[in-house]
Amino acid sequence: MDLETLTDIPNAETIQAIHETEILLNTPNAKKYNSPDELFKELGI
Repeated sequence: MDLETLTDIPNAETIQAIHETEILLNTPNAKKYNSPDELFKELGI
């Protein structure tokens, strides 16, 4: 098995992040931002 084949398999953390993203994308009242600046302002950075 070559290295490229091994890196094609997502780890548990990546799978969880994908799952959380799918939930947020399908939640109508989830907070969304129109730009990175809007997000940073909300975060206070």
